Amino acid sequence: MNCSFAQKTEKSFNGETYIIENNYIYNKKDNIYKQELSNCEYYRAEEISSLRTIIDGILSKDKKESLSGKRLTLLLLLDKNGLIKEVRFRIPPKEDSPSDLSISIEEIYKLEQQLKKYQFKLTSDCPDIEYYRFNWSYKF
Repeated sequence: MNCSFAQKTEKSFNGETYIIENNYIYNKKDNIYKQELSNCEYYRAEEISSLRTIIDGILSKDKKESLSGKRLTLLLLLDKNGLIKEVRFRIPPKEDSPSDLSISIEEIYKLEQQLKKYQFKLTSDCPDIEYYRFNWSYKF
């Protein structure tokens, strides 16, 4: 099944359904991102261990080589403890077939499962804020 990035489509794997829309992929059941979130003027999310190890542990060497020079961006929603509660993936399209995914739904599922176990060291001047948006990129 080809997925056109111009429209909203769905793909499922292992009981999870993912929305694919404009180069973004996210879990259909995620709903915090859809809410109006308060902003915090100052906060800092520091990696306790490298997020790269999660990606390196899931994507094969061949997959990473096929994406050489491209960037995977993660739009993360962290709770006040620094745990990742939701993740949106901005993936590069395939060179030879822009309407196809360059990272499979199975790989997205595995990445999401591992990322949701990850915790950042979060420093904030806003104790009443429940969720923080944080972007992180991986250059292949």
